[in-house]
Amino acid sequence: MNILNGNKSYNFGRGILAAPTPTRIALIVASVLASLLFANIAVAGEEGFKLRNGNSGMYLAVLGAVKQNGGNIVQGADVGQPDIVWVFERQEGKAFKIRNGNSGRYLAVVGNSKARGGNIIQWRDVGQPDLIWEREKVEGKGCFKFRNRNSGMYLAVTGNSKAQGANVIQWGDVGQPDLVWCREKVGSSQSNPAAAPSPSTNHKADSDSYKLRNGNSGMYLAVPGAAKQNGGNMVQWADVGQPDLVWVFERQKDKAFKIRNGNSGLYLAVAGNSKAQGGNIIQWLDVGQPDLIWERENAEGRGCSKYRNRNSGMYLAVTGNSKVQGANVIQWGDVGQPDLVWCREKVR
Repeated sequence: MNILNGNKSYNFGRGILAAPTPTRIALIVASVLASLLFANIAVAGEEGFKLRNGNSGMYLAVLGAVKQNGGNIVQGADVGQPDIVWVFERQEGKAFKIRNGNSGRYLAVVGNSKARGGNIIQWRDVGQPDLIWEREKVEGKGCFKFRNRNSGMYLAVTGNSKAQGANVIQWGDVGQPDLVWCREKVGSSQSNPAAAPSPSTNHKADSDSYKLRNGNSGMYLAVPGAAKQNGGNMVQWADVGQPDLVWVFERQKDKAFKIRNGNSGLYLAVAGNSKAQGGNIIQWLDVGQPDLIWERENAEGRGCSKYRNRNSGMYLAVTGNSKVQGANVIQWGDVGQPDLVWCREKVR
């Protein structure tokens, strides 16, 4: 027996479903329609919201509007981009999963972390507990704090920053204003973003490759999920042989470097060319932007240095001097903290 739907034919063959009774035909048709409906990432006409930070006025966004697992969550201005639309899926106990209307991925915490400063990303739903968020009403129309049920931490912006591109993390509630997010209804979450530019393969001849180990935590500079797309976030991670731990140093003028990821071919950069303390560190295509230039300053220990961004004057650092796997990498001023030290380990 064949049931036709457009150009598709659903053949149920012989057996228990072969008898063409009206009841069985109705059940088969209902099953086919249900499978077609629920195969979609987003349902046409689905109600979506933008989430505006009460402190900065910026919106919860996916850096580069990427659709891949591990896409980094930042705050950005609203210029009509599709990645600032979020769909709330109700769960038990007045909780929600928060799905990005552009990617179909969910608001999550790197590695299901319960640590303060755990980085916020998007990830597919495989039943992990860090996808569950609870709302706490605060002053202001449609304004809330969002608490992660797994960690007990709140959706926050690094350092209470008001800068575009500032990284979104989880943090404890001590009354800071960046924990407040206000929902703005936008209607349908369907959108068709422009494709991101492809990484350039016109690299200079490779020099030696290195892994960069943080002198404070012993973890390595890494790209979550070994992502190869523009905007892939930087974290620290244990070395289990993953290719995204390898970095190639391309010498520039005045003893400076561009630092290229050996896996993605993209460069160590600061989101939005930011000069602000707490600016998020990402990987990005080289189009001549100044934030790709890094200078090394010798530090104690063999092969150890501090890395200063020539554009901002800030240093490569780990959020809150954290030693936790998955902690976010940012830029920060030098006040003698140990997480500014990175030690090169040559790879062959």
